[in-house]
Formats: sequence, structure tokens, C-alpha cells
Amino acid sequence: MTLHYHFFLMHYLSWIVGLSLALPLQAQFTTVTYDYEQNCFGDHQPLPAEQSLMITGLAPEQVDRVQVLIYNEGAHTRDPLATGSWHRPTTQAAKGTHFKVPIDYPLQTGKRYDILIHYYRPVSPTEATELHQALMQYLTAYVYQVFAVHGKKLRLTQKANEALQDLNDIVRSGLANYYFHTGNGFNGFSNLVYNELKHLQKVKLNKTTTASHEALLKQLCAMLDQELRAVLNHRLSQLIDTRLLERYPVAKRKGYFALNIGYGSVLIEGNFDNLTYGQSAYAGLAFPLATSKLAPTFMRNASLTMGVYFKDFTTATGARVTGPVVGRPLYLGLDYKLFQFVRFNMGAAFLETAQQNGNETTRTVFVQPFVGISAKINISLSLDQ
Repeated sequence: MTLHYHFFLMHYLSWIVGLSLALPLQAQFTTVTYDYEQNCFGDHQPLPAEQSLMITGLAPEQVDRVQVLIYNEGAHTRDPLATGSWHRPTTQAAKGTHFKVPIDYPLQTGKRYDILIHYYRPVSPTEATELHQALMQYLTAYVYQVFAVHGKKLRLTQKANEALQDLNDIVRSGLANYYFHTGNGFNGFSNLVYNELKHLQKVKLNKTTTASHEALLKQLCAMLDQELRAVLNHRLSQLIDTRLLERYPVAKRKGYFALNIGYGSVLIEGNFDNLTYGQSAYAGLAFPLATSKLAPTFMRNASLTMGVYFKDFTTATGARVTGPVVGRPLYLGLDYKLFQFVRFNMGAAFLETAQQNGNETTRTVFVQPFVGISAKINISLSLDQ
């Protein structure tokens, strides 16, 4: 019967847990204000722990984009953990003086992070033209450097794929501080350029070697120019300022335990046809398995609980059933959140019976399953603050 009893309890608990996991979760953003002058959030306050953030601050009139990047402490030269950005609306009526950057990445309690804030301004058509010209100067210089004349043939001083990679690196380096609002940015020169590089190293030059050489390289540069124009023919912004917040702290979450007061049943004895239960109010303490909002749902909703029943029980024959140590039945188990303050409890009850044999008293301690419903009152701990 005990196995049947346990099966029923586990089936009931799994239904409760499944129901709680099915509840919809909605991300809520906590607003924090960035102070540019002091380079901090608020008045040097730590960031909220385990919450999605809405970072806001002043956006100078010339700034049209703000980007926030979150890194592990000391790792701001690597890939960020999370990024978010704000773009100034293009309509004049919608222009404002504040930016809002959502960061849907809850930060771990008590940890420190490196945070980068980038400010961008629009690139004018004239500046875009100047950028294009500067990049073409570097590309042209590279093309004339990497090719050499050997007899009646042009020769690449390195492999075609290596030359293509160098050309791509020149452009990527030149555009590193620019943001493309539209288009895909620069994804590398096309296979047409690669095929042209391979083709040129096989071309035989005619008698007018120099003229032929110049014409072929100009043709390659024209191809590079055409593809670069297509890339830069989009709305651009240029990085003009970067603020770094190193080792910025995240607030520590207060620990807590709970006072549980409830009512439960304990299986005292019996078989399949004849079970004896004891019922009583009880009180005890509960310690959460996890206080972090980032922990799995079950861990956040469950606690280890222990306590004492207010009264003793009796067996079917009327014998008194108490508990060890304190003279009342004790319990140890898990509780799980049903509602805000209501918990479902289950676990093991530690019971004790006494039998008088002449002048000697024989005490027997045994363990039986229990279930109960309790109310919870949280008590905060601030020892880590």
C-alpha cells in the first residue's frame, strides 16, 4: 500500500509542477538611467539583478544611434553576452533627447560586467563619397603592389584567395566604425573579383607590356569600385564616442527563509484494506532550493521544509505516536508553490512509539510519508549586504 500511496502523491505533484510550467512568462523591463558625465548608472548605483533592463539616457542632437554591449568582466575585447540599440526616428516630429535601449539579458546577482556604450552620428553624402575615395586609394595601391610582371605574364605575389582576403580586410578595417542602417553592409567582394584575380595571373601580355598591364589592373580596380559603390550606397552612421564601464557591479539579491504553517496527514500504519492516518496542524521552516530568477522554474518554486506537528497521533489500537528529540512528530520534505502564499508539502514524518516492558521503556523510531497544505511567510536575510 505504501508504494500505491507514493505513486498517488508523485502523480499529484507532477500535475502541479506541470501546471505551473505551463503558465505564460512575460519579460518585464526595469528602467535604469545612464549618466554620461559621471559614466555610471543613477548615482553610481549597481544594476538590478536578474531583470531585463531598459537603459535610458541623454542623446545629443547629432547622435542618431546608441548601442549598448554587455560583456563578462575583463572580456570587452571578445564577443558580447548581449547587445541592444536605439535609433533616432527619421521623422522630425518624433525626434527626442533621450535614448532607450532594451537589454533582454538578466544579469547575475553579485557579479560584475564590462559595459560599452557607443554613440553614432549620421554620415552625410559628401562624407560617404570621401570614405569611398579613401577606400579605393588603399584598394588600388594594394592591387598594383600584389601583381608583378614576369616575362610576358602577370603574376600574383600570393595566392588568389589570400589576395581576396586582403582586399576584404582593407574594406572591413575601413568600415569598422560605421553602421549600415539599411542593406547588409560589406560581406566581402564577390566571386567575380576572385575569378578575375585568378584570370589575370594567366593572361599573356602583348608587345606593349606596360600598357597592357595597366589596362588589366585598371579593369580589376573598376570592378572593385563598382562593388564598393553598391555597398556604400546606403544610409550610414559613424561611431563618434565610446564609453566603457569596467567591472560595473550588479546588486546582490537578499536571501530568505520562510515560516510555514499548515495542516497535514501522516500515514501511521495499515495495509491495503485498513489504513490509519494521523492529522494535525504543523509549523516549520522552509529554505528555497534556489533564490535566483535565472534558476529553473521547479527550483525557484520548491523549498526544503522541516518542522513539527502540534499534537501526537494514535495507532489503530490506541497507542500513542509521538516523535523523537522534541516529543512531537517531526517532518522533513519538499514544499511546492501552488499560489502566492499557498504551498503543497510532502515528504517523510519521523515518528516514535514507546512500549513498557516492566521497568524498561522501549522506544521505536520509524519513518512514514506525509502530505499537507501550508501558508508561507518569507523572512529576508541581509547578511550579504
